[in-house]
Amino acid sequence: MIDTATIKQAAIDSDETGFASVLTNNDTVIALCDEIERLTACLKKANDQAEHFEREWYLRGDEIERLRKDAARYQWLKRERVESNYEGELSIEFECGFDHWNDIDAAIDAAMEAK
Repeated sequence: MIDTATIKQAAIDSDETGFASVLTNNDTVIALCDEIERLTACLKKANDQAEHFEREWYLRGDEIERLRKDAARYQWLKRERVESNYEGELSIEFECGFDHWNDIDAAIDAAMEAK
């Protein structure tokens, strides 16, 4: 990587000492070094944003999969387990058994597999 601070200092030093320098136009060198630093910062920001986007992309993929499973459970319950009483009120009934008594998603999954 280019050490722009050293290059800028060399340009400034050559002006102050009066020695001949291979840097023929010190203001241009300093401006170019500033531009390199600006572009380097922009590149870092773009890379950070890309990494953030990629993390969010994978997290959203997991969330989409979870929502798809929830939707499948809902559709199954609606299709297979909705019952109506004599007054026309709808209810959903299924047994989950002891294995899944505290996890409704697992209970519905088990009921879906058993059917």
